[in-house]
Amino acid sequence: MSAQEAITSKQDEFVEQGNRIAQPKKESSASTTIITSDEIMKSSALNASNALYGLGLGLTALQNEGLEFQDNTTFNMRGIGSFYNNNPLVLVDGFERPLSTLTKEEIESITILKDAASLALYGFRGSNGVLLVKTKTGAIGKTKIEVSYDQAFLQQRRKPQFANAQTYAIAVNEALTNDGIATRYNDNEIAAFNSGKFPDQYPNVNWMDEVLKDNAMSNIYNISINGGSKVVRYNTIINLQNHDSYMKPENIVSSFSSQNKYSKLTIRTNLDVQLSKTTNFSVKLLGLISESNRPGTQITDIMPRLYNTPAAAFPVKTSTGEWGGSDTWTNNPVAMIAARGYGKANQRTLLADWTVSQDLSGLAKGLSAELSVGFDNSADYWESMSQTYRYQKNTAQIDVAVDTLINKTSTLVGTNSSPNYSSSLGSQWRSFGAFGKIQYEKSWENFKLNSQMMFMHDQYIGNGQFSTQNRERINLYTHLGFFDKYFVDLSLTGQGSNRLEPGNNIGLFPAVSSAWVLSNESFLKNVKAIDYLKIRASYGVVGNDYTTSNELFKQTYGTGGSYFFTDNYTSTAGMTELRLATTGLTYEKSHKTNLGIEGRFWNLIDVTAEAYYDRRTDILVSTSGTVSGVLGATASMANDGIIDNKGIEIGLDVNSQKGDFKYNVGAQFTYAKSIVVNRNEGFVQYDYLKQTGKAVNQLFGYEALGFFTDAADIAASPAQLLSTVVPGDIKFKDQNNDNKINELDKVALGYNTVSPEIYFSVNFNLEYKGLGVDANFQGVANYSAVLNTTSMFWPLRNNTNISNYYYENRWTPDHQNAMFPRLSMAQNDNNFNTNSVWVKDRSFVKLRTAEVYYKLPENLLESTFVSKAKLYVRGMNLLSFDNLKIVDPEAYGTVLPLSASVHVGVNLTF
Repeated sequence: MSAQEAITSKQDEFVEQGNRIAQPKKESSASTTIITSDEIMKSSALNASNALYGLGLGLTALQNEGLEFQDNTTFNMRGIGSFYNNNPLVLVDGFERPLSTLTKEEIESITILKDAASLALYGFRGSNGVLLVKTKTGAIGKTKIEVSYDQAFLQQRRKPQFANAQTYAIAVNEALTNDGIATRYNDNEIAAFNSGKFPDQYPNVNWMDEVLKDNAMSNIYNISINGGSKVVRYNTIINLQNHDSYMKPENIVSSFSSQNKYSKLTIRTNLDVQLSKTTNFSVKLLGLISESNRPGTQITDIMPRLYNTPAAAFPVKTSTGEWGGSDTWTNNPVAMIAARGYGKANQRTLLADWTVSQDLSGLAKGLSAELSVGFDNSADYWESMSQTYRYQKNTAQIDVAVDTLINKTSTLVGTNSSPNYSSSLGSQWRSFGAFGKIQYEKSWENFKLNSQMMFMHDQYIGNGQFSTQNRERINLYTHLGFFDKYFVDLSLTGQGSNRLEPGNNIGLFPAVSSAWVLSNESFLKNVKAIDYLKIRASYGVVGNDYTTSNELFKQTYGTGGSYFFTDNYTSTAGMTELRLATTGLTYEKSHKTNLGIEGRFWNLIDVTAEAYYDRRTDILVSTSGTVSGVLGATASMANDGIIDNKGIEIGLDVNSQKGDFKYNVGAQFTYAKSIVVNRNEGFVQYDYLKQTGKAVNQLFGYEALGFFTDAADIAASPAQLLSTVVPGDIKFKDQNNDNKINELDKVALGYNTVSPEIYFSVNFNLEYKGLGVDANFQGVANYSAVLNTTSMFWPLRNNTNISNYYYENRWTPDHQNAMFPRLSMAQNDNNFNTNSVWVKDRSFVKLRTAEVYYKLPENLLESTFVSKAKLYVRGMNLLSFDNLKIVDPEAYGTVLPLSASVHVGVNLTF
C-alpha cells in the first residue's frame, strides 16, 4: 500500500460519533478522541479506569488513593461545568456500566465525546461528556490463543514520617509553653522515651512501620481466545487477579485473616453470528466474581489513627501481653487490625447484552434496522466477624536517684469479647436498557444522505429509597455530504426523566455541526506537505437531570419543637417546615460551541486543535442569598446558577518507521477555565469577597504576611480577632484597612482543589528489531492544595501527632524565617484556617507509565507452538516532580500513600 493509499484508508476508517452512529473519519463533524487498546495496555494499572492517565485529549484523569487494585480514579472532561456532578457518562458497548468492572485486556477502544455534535444525542446525560468503551470481538481467522502473566511489585511513595517519642514530648512541652501552660513531660521522662528502659510507661512506637509494609505484591493471569469465520466470530477472555496490601503479615491472627487483600476473576465472551445474508446477531457476556478481605475496622478508620497516634502514646503490647492503650488514645492501631475481627465482601456481577441488526434493502435500498437489549446485575454479599479487645494502660513516675519506676498503676480497660458472626446483602444495583434504530443511507454522485431515528430506554435500580432512575429518549439524526468535501449533521433529541418534577421532566436538545475537508479542495490537492486537513464547527444544547434530592419540588416537614397538650401538660412533638419547595424545577442546560481543526502533514505528523465555549445555565443553587435572613425556614433551591467554561485543546502525534526502527512521539495539552456567572450570591460588602466572576470552587482565605516576631509587632499590627495571637502566629493582611482581621479580609487564593485548569502529557515509543521502550509523562498546572492534614501539617491539636517535617520547619524565636507557625496545643483558629501558608501549588509532572520490552524474533519460534512472544517490564508512577515533596499532590490527606509499581511479565501467542 502506498503512502497516499494508507492516508486515504485511515480517513475512511469509521469513528463513532455517538449513540451508535458511525461515520468515516473524514466525514465526522464531532470532536472525538480515540484511545486504542495498544495505548491502554502500555500501562501497568490493575484496572481499566486507572490506565487512562494522560490518554485522551480533553479527558482529565486523576488518582486519589493508594490501594492500586481499587477503582480510585476521578474523571472530568473539559473542566468543571457544574457546582455538583461533573462525572462523564461511561457507556460500555452502548449501555451505562462502571468502567471498574472491566480489565484492560477486554477493551478494544475508548472514544471520548466532547462537543454538542455527539453529546446532544444523549440528552440529560451528555453535558459532562461521554466515554464510549468498546470491548474486543472475534476476528476472522484461525483460533489464536494469547496467554500473559504479570508479577507486580508495589512500593509506597512518600510514606509519612512522624516524630519519635522523645521529639514528640519535646514538641508538646514547647507547644504548651507557647500557650502559657505548664509542660507535660519532665527531663527524666523525655530521656526514658529515648532509652527504651521502661517501654510500658514510656514507649517509642513507629506506628506506620508497625502496621504498613513498604512493599506489596500482585499476580495477574490472562488468557484470551480469538478467532472465527464469516459466519461465527468469538472472543473469550479469562482474567484472574490476586492482590495483597501493605498491611504486615504478622498482624494476622492465627484463627482468622484480617489482611487487606483482593481477588477477582473475570470471564468475558463476545460472540458474533451471521444468521443470514441480511441478519447479524451478537451477544456479549461478562461475569465477574471478586472477594475482598479487610480487618474488622475499615482502612478509612485505621489510617487517621496511624497519623494521629503519637509514638509516646502506648506500646503495641505491654510486657504482660496485653494490648497497649490509654485514656487519651483509646484505639490501638495494630489492635484495630489484628483484634477487631474481619470483613469479607463477595461481589457477583453479570453484564449481558445482545444485538440484532437487519438489512432491509429488500424493502428499500439503504434501509436497515437494529435492536439491542442489555441487562446488568451486581451485588455484594458481606460476611463479617466482629469482636472487641481489652487494653492495658500503665502509668508511673521515675525515681531519678535509683533510675526506677515508682507509683506504678496498671489498669485493664474493656473486654476480649467472643466473636460475633454476621452476614448481609450489601450494595446492589441492576439496570435494564433497550435501544432500537432505523437507518436509511443513500449516495448519489456528489451527494450523500444518512438519516436515523433512534429510541433508548434505560432503567437503573440501586439501594434505598428514590434509587430508581428511568429515562426514555428519542433521537432524530441526519448526516449530509456534498462533493466529498462538505458535511453537515443535524440532530434533535427528546428525553424524559423521572428525576425531575412531573410536567416539567421532558427536554429537547438540538444540535448542528459541519465539517469542511480542505485537503479535498483543488487549491490544496497539490500541496505535498498537506495529506489531510479538515475544519469543523458545532453548536447545540445538552442537559443534565442531576438534582441534590429527588423531591426538591415537594414541601417536606420534620419534627420541630415540642409543645404541651391536654390538662396533664403532656409534651408533644411538633412539626416544622424543612427546606422550602422548589417551584418550576428544571434541568441544567449546557450550550456548547466548538471549533476544531485536524490534519496530517508530510505523512508524518497528526495535529488536532480545539477551542470551545460552554455556558451551563439553570444550575441548582440556594436562594438564601436573595431572601431575607428572617425568613424562618431554610431557603429553597432554584435553577438560577450559571457557569461559563472556555478552553483549548492541542494534540500532536509523530509516527514513522525507517527499516527496523520505529518511533512515535505524542503530546497533549488541555486548558479549561470555568467561571461563576451567577450563584445567587446576594449582597457582598467587598468585590474581592465575591465568588461571582471567579473560578468555580475558587479557594478563599487570608493572605499571610509572615509571622509575628514579638509583642511590639503584634501591638503595631491590625487586631486579629480569630484567636489570641503571640509571637510565631501568622500575621494576615488587612484587606479593607479597618485595622482588624476578620471574615471580611478573605481573598481568592491559588486555584481550585477539584480539577486542574491545565492537563498535559508527553509520550513516546522507540523500537528497534523488537527491542522497545515506552514512556508517558503526565502533568497538571493551575491546581491548588490546602495542606490541612491533621498531624502532618496541623499538628498537636486535640492531642494529635506531629510530623518530622513540621517540627523541623516550625517557627521559633531563633528560626524566624520558618515555613510553619509556632507549635501550639490549642485550637488556634488564627493559624489553622485556610490561608496562604497552607495553600500550595499542586502542579506536578509524573512518569505515569514506562515499559521496556523485547519481542522475540518469529524465526526463533518457528519450531515451537508459540507464534509470538513478548517479555516486558512495566512501571507506573515511578517519578514525580512537584513542589509538595513529602506528600503526593494527588493524595495528601489521612489516606494510604500512593504506590509506585513495577510489573515483570510475559505474553505468549499460540
